[in-house]
Amino acid sequence: MPAPAPIPTITCPNCKQTLPYKAQTCQFCKSDVRTVARAALPDQRPVGPAVESWKITSYYVMGGWWILNGLLIVLGSAQLLSKLATGGAMMFSGIPAIGIIIGIVYALTGIGLLLKIEIARGIVNVLSWITIALSVLNVGGLLLGGLVFGPAVLLPMLRAVFDGLLAGFQIYLIAETDKFM
Repeated sequence: MPAPAPIPTITCPNCKQTLPYKAQTCQFCKSDVRTVARAALPDQRPVGPAVESWKITSYYVMGGWWILNGLLIVLGSAQLLSKLATGGAMMFSGIPAIGIIIGIVYALTGIGLLLKIEIARGIVNVLSWITIALSVLNVGGLLLGGLVFGPAVLLPMLRAVFDGLLAGFQIYLIAETDKFM
């Protein structure tokens, strides 16, 4: 990684001593140096990749996950829609149609993540927070259901915990890669 840029200084017009960039008065001769011309501060952003490579890789994997998840939702909803159509239950066709729309939004959001579009990052943040809230509610309900159904709720509970942890990880990655994007 390259060395950081040197901290700029100013020169007192009266005694010619070197002073800190933000000095208001000369510490040597007590002259007012607020009117001394100052060079522009160098760009303070880090040079090179500011984020560890595993975070960047994980971010792109997350974008692919959103695309894959969206496509699976679209395919599952389309399959359900075709079953409803062949079974003569077209009055329920709106439900899988909503699923298709949600799947398309998920896939487009994943594409937006891969293209580093800020609105897609915001959508993932919001949906991830909603997922965490729903996971907490789901785990609570499954714990109560466990009193009645016993160990049969263990697998759905693990899935709810996984979904919440994955959503939290997505929020973390977006925050960590903000510097990079």
